[in-house]
Amino acid sequence: MIGGLNDVRWCLRTAFFRRAMRFVALLFALTLTVFCSRAVPQDLRPEIDRIDQGTTGRVGESLSVRIDGRQLGEVRHVLFFGPGLRLQGVLPTGPEQLVLEIEVAENCRVGEHWFVLASPRGFSDLRSVYISSDIVAAEEEDNDEPDAAQPITLPITMTGIIEEGDQDCFSVALRRGQRLSVDAVAMPLSRYLFDAAVELLDQDGRRLLYVDDHPLSRQDPIFSWIAQHDGTYYVRIREAAFGGDLDARYRLQLSHRPRPTVAFPAEFLASGQPQSIQLLGDAAGPFDFFPDPKKIDRLLEGDGRTVRLGTSLDLPSSSAKVMLRMAEVAGIVEQEPNDVRGQANQ
Repeated sequence: MIGGLNDVRWCLRTAFFRRAMRFVALLFALTLTVFCSRAVPQDLRPEIDRIDQGTTGRVGESLSVRIDGRQLGEVRHVLFFGPGLRLQGVLPTGPEQLVLEIEVAENCRVGEHWFVLASPRGFSDLRSVYISSDIVAAEEEDNDEPDAAQPITLPITMTGIIEEGDQDCFSVALRRGQRLSVDAVAMPLSRYLFDAAVELLDQDGRRLLYVDDHPLSRQDPIFSWIAQHDGTYYVRIREAAFGGDLDARYRLQLSHRPRPTVAFPAEFLASGQPQSIQLLGDAAGPFDFFPDPKKIDRLLEGDGRTVRLGTSLDLPSSSAKVMLRMAEVAGIVEQEPNDVRGQANQ
């Protein structure tokens, strides 16, 4: 009998038994964790899956924004990060969809405006709408090829969706020497990785220009072009690899306005002293710009130091962004030749 008890005690001391007990304890802890997590209520804050309609509005007009998501039934307020937009009403159309009625002021800043939904249970994630100074219109199918292109009059902001293999084509009449400026925004507008490409065709359907990415906008195309002849030209947008999705949304801004992409020097004096900035990248060549120091504060980005130039800053007829940095002291522009010490700039 005594020998049997000793055998049991020896077994209890073995490494195998200790490992087995640790495994049982771990399994018990995991079971308890799963049980407790199910007992805790899930996050009931409003969640935005996508903005199904109304991502783009026009200055001085009303905008209806249709939102799909979860926990939207109790949303009654919207917080806008900046002036220019005012909520007129929230119309719940179900627990997973609502419509925001927004009034856009006449002096609203052209560009992107951020907002969050607010309910008694918390705030949604950050989303945005874009406000344009131009007419906003939706593309109309079937418009894949030039012979079925949708005619438009510039300036205009077109919105649309590119499904798999889809292309949207727009026709525009240009005179010789007239500028065509195009800005496409696609990647930031949808959950689908929409790598947009834009091509310009002549009246015979021959490709004159193809733009995929741009250093300023990364995956989104930007270009300006000068017509060499009077005629009808075609602007066509698609997914670069002929993909697409119901979530592949785009905004296409077309105008005759200058489209610079670089400011030089790339800084604006915070003191508000008068200064001249050269804008580069437009098809018609560089030109000088004299910004109004009194309006610079309205265009500061979230970091408080980056500026987007646009119509609100009196950039000649252009709503396209060009990045500038706010500087405390004036910089020095180097002057050539200065390759050797004897030619150094003072």
